[in-house]
Amino acid sequence: MATRGLGTLTIDFIAKTGGFEQGLDQAGRRMKSFGRGIETEAQRIDKSIRNVTLAVGAMASAVVVGARSIYTSTASSIDSLNKMARQIGTTTETLSAMRYAAQQTIDITDGNFDLAMRRMVRRLTEVANTGGGPAAKSLQILGLEAAELAKMPLDQKLLTISDAMSKVGTQGDKLLASFGLFDTQGVALTAVLDRGSAAFEEAMQKAERYGAVISSIDAQAVEDAQSALADAASAFEAFNRGLTVGLAPYVKETAESIAELADRFGGFGELIATGLELATKAALIAAAVIGGRLAQSFLVKANAARKAALENLAYQRT
Repeated sequence: MATRGLGTLTIDFIAKTGGFEQGLDQAGRRMKSFGRGIETEAQRIDKSIRNVTLAVGAMASAVVVGARSIYTSTASSIDSLNKMARQIGTTTETLSAMRYAAQQTIDITDGNFDLAMRRMVRRLTEVANTGGGPAAKSLQILGLEAAELAKMPLDQKLLTISDAMSKVGTQGDKLLASFGLFDTQGVALTAVLDRGSAAFEEAMQKAERYGAVISSIDAQAVEDAQSALADAASAFEAFNRGLTVGLAPYVKETAESIAELADRFGGFGELIATGLELATKAALIAAAVIGGRLAQSFLVKANAARKAALENLAYQRT
């Protein structure tokens, strides 16, 4: 009776605690689900942060590259302006304003306009010194004196020619005069000069109001910076040459060692095949060792389970 009562009590205890354990299991599963949800959300946030970081990095890189490109292009243009102004005996203020004024009427690049001005200065000087040259006929058509023009600043030369051009009777004579002074760019410049000096001078003043005029001080600062960059580039190039020369013996020694190793093993194909064979054998040995350990562990656990079952059977029989 006592034994049966104890069994009944045990069964009743198990029945009553079963619901409690089931509740614990459900709570545990809910906690695990909650934990997985937090982990998933954390991963999503982490991924978002990484994406934002990459996007910001890409934008910053694009800004740096863009700024570098803008600086390089603008600095080169200002450097060219400063050098050209010195070549033709004017200032960067005057030349930049004249470029702007011409480009308000015709489609001409800075380089082509500068070339036209350089030819004009050279040809006027030629006529003033020798009485001949390509511009001699042009000055006859325009009714101008080379000696007087040669003494004028660059902008005054062009303004004087512009007034004279506007008074020429035929378009053919205008083109002939322009070609003699400016060569191939003269055809396009005829449309600018034919408007007269007042229109050209007004466009030059507009350039100053709009900030298109480059001062000589600023242009010289940019030219100095460009020269410094060129010096730095030369220094880096010299460093690279020195580094290459210094590394050459070590590169040669390494290359010879690799070639010798290949010859010793009958080429790299044979060496790779041998390495793969050794790796395969090592993998098989490792698998056998691990398999043996697993089998041994399984046998130990099986024997322990068998022993426990026998002991339980012996207990029930008593």
